[in-house]
Amino acid sequence: MVVPEYIERYDRIAIVTHALADLDAAAGAAALALFAAKLGKRVEIVTPGGPTYAARSLLDSFSIRYREEAIDEDSEIDAVVLLDASSPARAGGWLEDFIRARGVPILIVDHHPAAEGWGDRALVDEAASSTSEILASELRGADMDREIACALSMGILADTRGLSTASCRTLGLYHYLCGICGKTPEELRMITHKPDDVSETLAKLKGLQRTRIVAIGDWMVAISTAASHQSSVAQALVQVGADMGAAVGRDEYGSAGSMRASRKFQSHTGIHLGRLAEEMARELGGSGGGHPATASFRVRSGPGTAVDSLLRLLGKSLNSNVRDIV
Repeated sequence: MVVPEYIERYDRIAIVTHALADLDAAAGAAALALFAAKLGKRVEIVTPGGPTYAARSLLDSFSIRYREEAIDEDSEIDAVVLLDASSPARAGGWLEDFIRARGVPILIVDHHPAAEGWGDRALVDEAASSTSEILASELRGADMDREIACALSMGILADTRGLSTASCRTLGLYHYLCGICGKTPEELRMITHKPDDVSETLAKLKGLQRTRIVAIGDWMVAISTAASHQSSVAQALVQVGADMGAAVGRDEYGSAGSMRASRKFQSHTGIHLGRLAEEMARELGGSGGGHPATASFRVRSGPGTAVDSLLRLLGKSLNSNVRDIV
């Protein structure tokens, strides 16, 4: 198998997630770190920009140490594993510079299409529900223990909406992991359950007040400005009825945003929000990516330019003009 052989080959390994690591990325990082530790390897986990609240809770639950800043150029790293990202750009420009300057190998493990130029060092399975599913298949039988199985179970649960979108293959792997982990989906979910947060609630309420609603063909798209909790605001827009929701805010980089789509929008249009975010990043400079119905981006342009780019790309994808409603 590719992953076990890669881990066994090197002594000092950096496991890097995409910027703002989500549950799937964090679960994969935790599982690989635990597996590598059993082999006596030295591992450094990097979650650029820090993990989300749920991802942080997952890593903490397994006592996994991680760093949020770039690896030092003089760091003694033999190899890199990039998780849940199609190219080093998704982790920030520093990683591509580090790899090329040091000449270290990189293995990309992802369920999104690999970016051009990195495919010869990629383990990609677009049919997989998650990066955690790919790792579960790779590590199956390779001294899988309870903690590794529980971590990967949490990643699969996160990216299949609690198994509601899981394929038969995914369910088979989850059944295998569950037999080792021994915890129910609800018990695993509670590990990363986020208690009510007043600041998040306020961000969602304010986001709903600052919403621009447009029609693109027969679809209603809601876009809000939000300085924080953008993923929650985007999700709230979909929950109140928008076919697609986006929240964009200014940051020190330029602007950052999150997008969410309803199941109906995603299944009927076939639009992949992760690829849409990647296209925005190529156009405006920065990074972007994600899944068919959820994605994020950080670009070097202000929120207004980012929204204009998003709407133009959506209009092109839907072959329809953008009409303001509110």
